[in-house]
Amino acid sequence: MNEQRQNNSVVMIIDDDASTRMMATEFLSQAGFIVVEAADGLEAMAQVPLVNPDMIILDVEMPNLNGFDTCVQLRKIAAFVSTPILMLTGLDNSESIDLAYEAGATDFATKPINWSLLCYRVRYMLRASQASEMLKKNQMSLAASQRIAQLGNWEYDLLQDRLIWSDQLFQILGLKPGEIEPSHEALVSRVHSDDRSRVEDWINQQAEPGDRASIDHRIVLANGELRSVRQQMECTRNSDGTLVQLQTVVQDFTERREAEEKIHQLAYYDSLTNLPNRAMLQDHLDHCLSIARQNNHKLAVLFLDLDDFKRVNDTLGHAVGDMLLREVANRLQDNLRRGALESSLHDACFDSMVARMGGDEFIILLPSINDVADATSVANRILKVLSHPYTVAENALFTSPSIGISIYPNDGTTAEDLLRNADMAMYSAKRNGKNLYKLHSEAMDAAAQKRYRVDVSLRSALEKNEFSVFYQPQLNLKTGKIFSVEALIRWNSADLGTVSPADFITVAEENGLIVPMGEWVLRTSCEQTKQWIAQGFSINKVAVNISVLQFIRPDFPAMIESILEETGLPARYLELEITESLLANDTYGAVDTLRKLKKIGVELSIDDFGTGYSSLSQLKNFPINRLKIDQSFIQNVTNSKEDAAITNAIIAMSDSMKIKVLAEGVETQEQLDFLRNNGCDEIQGFLISKPLPAADIEANMMSVESLLDKLFAPDLSISLKTGTG
Repeated sequence: MNEQRQNNSVVMIIDDDASTRMMATEFLSQAGFIVVEAADGLEAMAQVPLVNPDMIILDVEMPNLNGFDTCVQLRKIAAFVSTPILMLTGLDNSESIDLAYEAGATDFATKPINWSLLCYRVRYMLRASQASEMLKKNQMSLAASQRIAQLGNWEYDLLQDRLIWSDQLFQILGLKPGEIEPSHEALVSRVHSDDRSRVEDWINQQAEPGDRASIDHRIVLANGELRSVRQQMECTRNSDGTLVQLQTVVQDFTERREAEEKIHQLAYYDSLTNLPNRAMLQDHLDHCLSIARQNNHKLAVLFLDLDDFKRVNDTLGHAVGDMLLREVANRLQDNLRRGALESSLHDACFDSMVARMGGDEFIILLPSINDVADATSVANRILKVLSHPYTVAENALFTSPSIGISIYPNDGTTAEDLLRNADMAMYSAKRNGKNLYKLHSEAMDAAAQKRYRVDVSLRSALEKNEFSVFYQPQLNLKTGKIFSVEALIRWNSADLGTVSPADFITVAEENGLIVPMGEWVLRTSCEQTKQWIAQGFSINKVAVNISVLQFIRPDFPAMIESILEETGLPARYLELEITESLLANDTYGAVDTLRKLKKIGVELSIDDFGTGYSSLSQLKNFPINRLKIDQSFIQNVTNSKEDAAITNAIIAMSDSMKIKVLAEGVETQEQLDFLRNNGCDEIQGFLISKPLPAADIEANMMSVESLLDKLFAPDLSISLKTGTG
């Protein structure tokens, strides 16, 4: 009773009999309830919203508004839809009982009332009401949780052959609750046609007692929308093992599946080309290597890099560059698919892969080849298909690939080894002219080790003072005088000994050290030339090679001006040699820089002319003083009609444009005679002198003068002192 007092439940007694109300109030109050009285139905309807009783005891026979009608009115109020109502009646017949329940009564009792028992009855009715409310809340909470989790369920009672669907399952299937009669056929009809037989087999398997079996599949809603669901089944059997019930939870996890697929896409695919990325390639290559080991067959990795792709980004912008990369990716995929249908690689190409490593680098994996020829055949097809012109954003573009190939097990047994060696072979292809493929070889490993040692030692060479400058004289063929020298960097490493420029210049360009090295050569050459001029030597100019990395720097003209001011060398005594390929790749930017240099007062020449694929007609765009014919033409100028014709064409065109021509690599008297007879202005080469240190240039000028006496008529012999030349 104390428990009930603490509960303070409010009970309303509605009866027109005052003695009944008095007795109810007395007994219920002693039992711990708060009692509120109403003399009839109308009075009760007025008090109910104010009192908000937890339970109502309602007499049937009352004036104005009888108990049945009062009960009906109470049930129309939302707050009292489930409030327990006990109807009191003196009528002991089934019709009255039916009317009470139809009106909405929870229970009924007949008069006369046993008040002691009534208190217990009220207490249990309140407990039942509270339990019912709690159950209803839990059911609502469960329904909300299932709705939020997109979780439905179905139960199949095999003994009664009855199938029940939850409301949420109807909604998952795109139906309104109760819209159709639940059935196995209706459930399976929503399953995607490609998954249907698999789902039916799963249901028919009827798992072992207590086991939980699950399956993921797709469903198709009435509007055609595709959703992903997971069904998890638990089976119940009776004591003799007979299956009696299937209980299955169905969860719609479409959004989660889409999120997982998006995460997988981001983790394993390149966002620009949609090709597999480095991570996915690594996983797939490891898998294919495992199969190759088991089956004892070969595997090929092709490492592909686009030639001169940077020029596209620099001239047309990264957006156009990205579109070009997508076109390249499409061609690679199409080529691999078509090639698979035409070759012995057909079966294996189901696992073949084109991946993007980043930038303009791609990997092609051939997981099963018969021999090296299969890999080179694919490489040749790629060279052909990628070299066709592209139309990107109304621009006609051309690019070509350099391809390196490594073969398992010849060139490595791990993914890391194969990728590294294919990369190494690709760089070899670039250094050997681009637009070709190279197979990895042991010689490349040795070359790579050598380049690595050169790279490491090169980084401290400037600090250790290991560089020096050699000078090669340049001769004016019309006057027979040495008029200039070309400055050439040399390296005597404490660790590696004497290193050829062919071995360290390209490394310096790759690691960026060519910029500080080039500045050091410029400063050293200007200082030396200033000293020669002060001493009275006839050498009145020094020519210095300029790297592309130096030339493209915005501060390059300012750096030249600073060095000239610092060394005190007049600008007219300095000549800068620019490679022809640099001018061909960036005409607009090159012209702007050349004009700034020309304004400073230095002379400008194009080095290795004839190898950079530029047109002679383009020369009018550049403020150039001199062309240097590449030595590859001079070597065979006396026995190759083609080289002779090219050399003569360069000389003739330059003469018409008032540009001097200097031939490099002159080594024989016959070459000198050809050049002199065909109007070449200047030469340099071993015939005159090899490159020498500054001190040897000064000491050996007498022997050079003696040589020139033999090469030229006596009146053209040179003098090294100023005043004679």
